Amino acid sequence: MYTERRTSLRILNASKIGVILIAMLLVALQAAPVYAAGTITSTAAGGNWNSTSTWVGGIVPGAADAVIIASGATVTVTANTSAVSLTFANSADLSSTVAINPGVTLVISGAVIIRRGLTTATNTLAVGAGNLTAGGISFTSPLGTETGSHVMNISTGSAIVSGNIIGDSAASATVTFSDAGVLKVSGSMYTSATGSLHTFAGSTVEYNGIGTQTVGNFAYSNLTLSGSGAKNLPLTATIG
Repeated sequence: MYTERRTSLRILNASKIGVILIAMLLVALQAAPVYAAGTITSTAAGGNWNSTSTWVGGIVPGAADAVIIASGATVTVTANTSAVSLTFANSADLSSTVAINPGVTLVISGAVIIRRGLTTATNTLAVGAGNLTAGGISFTSPLGTETGSHVMNISTGSAIVSGNIIGDSAASATVTFSDAGVLKVSGSMYTSATGSLHTFAGSTVEYNGIGTQTVGNFAYSNLTLSGSGAKNLPLTATIG
C-alpha cells in the first residue's frame, strides 16, 4: 500500500514538473521576437546596413525582405547582403543614399526603385567600387511633379542587371561612371528620351541578353555585345 502511494506521488510530481516545463516553454516562446519576412524601413538617419540601429524596429533586412530607404537617410553596405527589393522614398525633399563599400556585394533579387527627389533632393545608389546585382532598376517620378534627381554612380565596381533599366518621361534617370567600372544589362536599357548615360574612359557597358536587345543611343567608352540575343544598334550611338 505504501509502495503504491509513493509511486502515485512520483507520477503526480512528474506530471507537475511536465506542466511547469511546458508553461515555461510557452512563456519563453511568447517573449521571443517572432520574425517574418516583410517590409523594413530605414531610420531617417540611416547607418550601416548590418546594424540594427539603422532600421525601424531594430531588425536588419534579410534576403526575403523589401527595403525602403527613408528620405534623408544614408545607408552604407559594409558587408555582403541581399534583399528582395530596394526602394528610395521621396516623402520629403531630403537627399538619400545607399553606398556600397569597395569589394562588397549587394544583391537585390527583384527591383531597385530610385524615386526622383521632390524639388532639389537627389536619391543616389552609389555602387562605387562595390558590386550590385539586381533583377531590375527603375528610375521613377511617382508624383509626376518632381524636379530633383535620381542617380546610379559606378566607379571601378560593377552593376549587373538581369532585367530592365527603366527611365522616366522627364528623362531625369541618370547612370554615371567616374572610373573604369562595368554595367551589364540583360534586358532593355532606357534611351536618351527617358534618361542619360555618362561614361568615363575605360568604362564598359555590356548588353548580354538572350533575347533581342536595343542598344541605347548613347556615347560609350567601351561597348560589349554578348549573349545569344540579337542586338539592334541605333544610328546615334557612338563608341570611344
